Amino acid sequence: MRWMISLLFTAILAAPAWAQNNPLAVFEPLMGTWVGTSTDPDHPDAADIMRFEWILGGAAVQHTHHLEPGTYGGRTIYFFDGNENDGQGGIIYHYFTTAGFHTEGTAWWEDGRLVAHEFVTGLPDITEVQGYVSPTDAGWESSAEYLTDGTWVAGHGFSYVAAADEEVSFGGE
Repeated sequence: MRWMISLLFTAILAAPAWAQNNPLAVFEPLMGTWVGTSTDPDHPDAADIMRFEWILGGAAVQHTHHLEPGTYGGRTIYFFDGNENDGQGGIIYHYFTTAGFHTEGTAWWEDGRLVAHEFVTGLPDITEVQGYVSPTDAGWESSAEYLTDGTWVAGHGFSYVAAADEEVSFGGE
C-alpha cells in the first residue's frame, strides 16, 4: 500500500500542469497498455488487453480493452462531474461494448484500489456490475461481481502486467 501512495504521489508530481489539480489524476498509474491473464478457473485461457489514456486535453480518461482474439471489447470514458455527490463532485463513466450492451456508472478510489459501480442496459440477466482494480507487485488485478436475478455473483477477473508493445484493436478498426 505504501508503494502505491508513493507511486501516485510521484505520478502526480511528474504529470503535466493540467493534471496536478485534476480529480482524474488518480488514474495516472493506470496509463499505458496492460495484458491480463484470467484469474477465473472456468476460463483459464482468457486474455484481456487494455489501454488507459488521457483524452480531451486531460478532461477525460479513455479505457479501451478487448478479449483475445478480439471477439469482444469495449471502451469506457471517465469524466469528473461536479454535480455528483450532492455537488461535491465525482467520477462518472459510460462503457460501450462490441456486444451491443452499454453501462453507466460511478467510480472512486478506496483503500488504494479503483472501485466502479455500473447499471447495465441491454443484457437480459445482468443488471448491475461492481468492479475492482487493485495494484499488485507486477501490475494490476481486476475482479467483478454481477447482479443477476437479485443476487450478486462472482464475475470475471484478470491479472495485468505492463505491455507497451501490445495494441487494443477491434476487427474493423
